[in-house]
Amino acid sequence: MDEVLKKDNLYYWGFWIKHICTCIYGENLSVHFPRMKPNTNICKSLNQDIVDTLKSYRKQIVEGDFDDGILITVLKRIIRAAYCLVSAEDESWSINIQENLVILNHYFPKEESFKKIMLILRGEKKLIHTEILEYIDYFTIWFNQYIV
Repeated sequence: MDEVLKKDNLYYWGFWIKHICTCIYGENLSVHFPRMKPNTNICKSLNQDIVDTLKSYRKQIVEGDFDDGILITVLKRIIRAAYCLVSAEDESWSINIQENLVILNHYFPKEESFKKIMLILRGEKKLIHTEILEYIDYFTIWFNQYIV
């Protein structure tokens, strides 16, 4: 509880507890946090582990410990993290992957990866694990530019 309520964790735990979580038992911790609009501090806090997460997924896929569900999870994680980068400027907050992709294509119209991922998630393009590894490698560098 001390960790959650630390002032330094406002944009991570504070955002999660105030806007994402629902108290189902015990003290409602959300009363300790203000309402927040998406901003770069929240985005950086929520995605502070994105590069390590992508590296972990990469290792799992290379070692053959994956299925299509993991590959889809990787793509969704990339999209959610990227969308968070523009949510403040867009003045939006969406948890719908297709909406996230539409918004990303608006802000990054030359980013072909988002267009290809959209086709995969719509089932219009085949899911190939070697391509997912390429996306992981590409977005590891991409996120280093924007988040780290």
